[in-house]
Amino acid sequence: MKDVKIMHYVFMTIIVSAFLIVGYSTAGNFLKKTTDTHIITSTITENNSKTEDVKVDNRDQSSVEDESIRSKSTQLHENGNKSKQQSNNITINKIPSGKSVEGRPIEIYIFGKKEKTIIVIGGIHGDESGGINFSRNLAKYLKSVKELNFTYRVVLLPLANPDGFVLKTRTNSHGIDINRNFPTKDFGKGNKSGRYYGGKSPASEDETSYLISVIDKYNPEMILTFHTPMKCVNYDGPAKTLASTLAKNVKLDLKSSIGYATPGSLGTYYGVERNIPVITLEFPPGEVSWKQYSPGILAAIGVKTDSNNPKSLDSVTKPANIKIKTNSNNSKNLDPVKKPSNIKLKNHKITKIIVSKSQNIMRVYSGEEFIKEYIVSTGMKNCSPVGTFKVIGKSSRPGKADLGTRWMAINRWHTRTGRQFGIHGTNEPQYLGQQRSRGCIRLSNADVEELYDETSVNTAIVIQDGQLPDISSNNFAQVASCYQKENTQ
Repeated sequence: MKDVKIMHYVFMTIIVSAFLIVGYSTAGNFLKKTTDTHIITSTITENNSKTEDVKVDNRDQSSVEDESIRSKSTQLHENGNKSKQQSNNITINKIPSGKSVEGRPIEIYIFGKKEKTIIVIGGIHGDESGGINFSRNLAKYLKSVKELNFTYRVVLLPLANPDGFVLKTRTNSHGIDINRNFPTKDFGKGNKSGRYYGGKSPASEDETSYLISVIDKYNPEMILTFHTPMKCVNYDGPAKTLASTLAKNVKLDLKSSIGYATPGSLGTYYGVERNIPVITLEFPPGEVSWKQYSPGILAAIGVKTDSNNPKSLDSVTKPANIKIKTNSNNSKNLDPVKKPSNIKLKNHKITKIIVSKSQNIMRVYSGEEFIKEYIVSTGMKNCSPVGTFKVIGKSSRPGKADLGTRWMAINRWHTRTGRQFGIHGTNEPQYLGQQRSRGCIRLSNADVEELYDETSVNTAIVIQDGQLPDISSNNFAQVASCYQKENTQ
């Protein structure tokens, strides 16, 4: 009987030990998984007294190379899973990070602890560096704002298309326009190729899917997106009142339509079809001034400031002169360009007009000084002539409806039909930004009338296939540098 009791005691000891071992192992694994969770977002806490000064990386840089920027950005996305130390005023939230097609992280920041949410998105198009730069400056600023100054939770994605940003293209690395890839009812009715191609199927791109997941998670009161270069405030869905107030505050025109169809766009999907107010702020081309636009934008997203003129970022958003080396190793100094937002061509002597067929944009110069940029239509199937030409004739009454209100002939004729090429207006502004003409360069009637009045015979006209350099390349270099060094993922 004694032996039986001893055996029973040994057996129970073994059972209890086994349970303890399993319990410790499970707890250890749970703690490890909790510790390993990626730090994705930033929520501002009540204690902001020790917050470090808000500033954008504006260190003195004498030379920044495009290739270096791209190689470092590539290295960043390869090491993107390495989390960084968070500052003391940032609380960890378990919100999954997005990834681009090539695996680069899509940053997301959460500011404020309110129940209702406003979502702000920048950089859907990778070549719109002005909006991306402003978005990242906004993130810097919001990190300094005390919790009690937030009316809403603000979810900010400064760069939704990191691959396009590195490649300096509107599209992602698959050549898909993310803002034509949303699952709208009219998906597939847009361009079948080129910069506005929405892909073969809706939400096929990693970037689009991630944006949808974030928006659907928070079901926001409003979505605000930053773009360039149309210099207006556009809206979709029940957003007219909000958009009107923002347009007034930032001193840009309010437009219910951008002037052409946008099948597969974020605005159509969430604004028109899902009844969420969507506002698109189209900055003008060039440098985007924090001082000029931040008060109106902060008010629109419900962020209270100590004054009506936030100054925290004003000094550091003025870019330093940065030298960027070209592929031919010949470097040139790129001074900050003048903001063309309200510039009129009047009183400027136009000496050169440059057109990019791949971008469907026109830039006007006086000497070497950039004056203004226009959205144009070029020849379908890339049929506009390439080369350097000059204006040889002008007419304020073209006589043909498809020429709009003005006509400027250039010294080039179609080799087969003998038809003369030129620059003219259009009665179909919805097709601006596309290759749509029979070879001529089309502008809106208002734009061509302005251009016509200040363009003289013999003005140089340059038409090229490739993309024009970013007129705020200095900003691009700075933003790219920030993206490599300060990405929180």
